[in-house]
Amino acid sequence: MAAARKGARGVIDTIVARTRSSSEDDDWLLSKVTEGQAEPSDWLHDEFAAMILSGLEPMADALAWTLYLLAGHSGTLDRVVAEIDGANKADLMSAAGLAGMAQTRAAVKEALRLFPPAWLTGRIVAKDTQLGGFDLPEGAALMISPWVNHRDARHFDTPDQYEADRWLDGTLERRLPRYAFFPFGGGARRCIGEHFAMINMVAILTCLLGRFALREVQGNDVRPFPALVLRPLGIRMILTPRADIAGAKRRRS
Repeated sequence: MAAARKGARGVIDTIVARTRSSSEDDDWLLSKVTEGQAEPSDWLHDEFAAMILSGLEPMADALAWTLYLLAGHSGTLDRVVAEIDGANKADLMSAAGLAGMAQTRAAVKEALRLFPPAWLTGRIVAKDTQLGGFDLPEGAALMISPWVNHRDARHFDTPDQYEADRWLDGTLERRLPRYAFFPFGGGARRCIGEHFAMINMVAILTCLLGRFALREVQGNDVRPFPALVLRPLGIRMILTPRADIAGAKRRRS
């Protein structure tokens, strides 16, 4: 554990040093937290460790749901694969390039809408108030569910259907009221790792779908399990190297 911690600190120190020496205006955490500091302190390492480690299970669950939904929607899957195949491979090594993968990002966002890993969140009422005609006394626990809000027909057409295209032109997000879509929470305690998670999920999908064809194993009882995060139960997928499929097609022809 000590060796792993030392290695992680070394990686973070390297990234911080590279960011400080760069003239580019990087739009991410480091460009803010390193300003004016001679050396990265323990809290900086702790922030990065928390951001990365605490997001591993939610990201894994979100990716599992995304792959499952893509396997069941061949049109969307084909568009995502075409986008990956047509991308400049050098661009896929940068955060900016990954942010430009519109089809892939839309596929992830729609999975987050239907199956948000953080499916339930809570707040403590700070003072007596009324909300929606209900009296909420000070100190009461108020539970809010992204699962419910994300499937509200007032804001989403066909709310229970997987339709990644709804996110492509940006009009939906511009017209959505606050907290109609909040897979990463909201307010002052919004997830600090939101952008990190999105970039990583898109990066992983580009690696997987760029190399493998995706197929769901039929006959499984797939269902969400509402634990601390919304876990997918029963998902089984078959990944076949696309090179093998292309070779088989050439042999048949």
